[in-house]
Amino acid sequence: MKKNDLPISVLSVMNVDYPAHLTYQHLKDLCVDSTDFLFPDTTFDSEIPAGMSSWLLQLFTCWYEDNERKPIIRLFESVVKMLLGQDCGYEILGQRDNATIGIKTNGNIEIVDSMKVCGDGFTYTGLNVLQNSFEDTFSNETLKLYYNAHHDVFLCDKCRNCIIKEICGGGKLPHRYSTRNGFDNPSVYCECIKDLVVHAQNYLFKDLPDLFNKCSLVKLRNVL
Repeated sequence: MKKNDLPISVLSVMNVDYPAHLTYQHLKDLCVDSTDFLFPDTTFDSEIPAGMSSWLLQLFTCWYEDNERKPIIRLFESVVKMLLGQDCGYEILGQRDNATIGIKTNGNIEIVDSMKVCGDGFTYTGLNVLQNSFEDTFSNETLKLYYNAHHDVFLCDKCRNCIIKEICGGGKLPHRYSTRNGFDNPSVYCECIKDLVVHAQNYLFKDLPDLFNKCSLVKLRNVL
């Protein structure tokens, strides 16, 4: 792909069994342009991988302290941009509407496959492209929940009152599920996300004054 000047993008589920710094270096060695790291899909009815928070912070440190910040890591880039007040959320974080839909080979219109971790039937909507228009998805309660998953009305009390709500958005919908409370929970990765946001924020607090002064100096030189 590189020989033909094609961009290389990688989608990877976080693997805490492989050191974060080696994961990052491997991507650099492959000359990857951008990558998206996904939390392993799980619910409150299962266990989350031990050491996830530590692994995630180590990966962020590798990326942030790399002057090139190459490959681009969308998860980290999004957190930093949202901390700086930009709107760039997506399915995992932020408060935008989800904007992905699944079309099966038999024409069924379904929610994305990550919802299958909640159990059988969670992606099923009863809609099919042969009998329904895409406008019908807006009146389907299951799809409505998924599309608006980061809005206050669909967040649990803990998330609605959280100081990083605008950045986290409650996390990915399937990661909030439990057989006891349905989706009325914070993400199983709540603490991991908090740790990541604080870690990124600390780096920004340390670096922004110098960056601001450099930008101000450049502007002054341009004026003069």
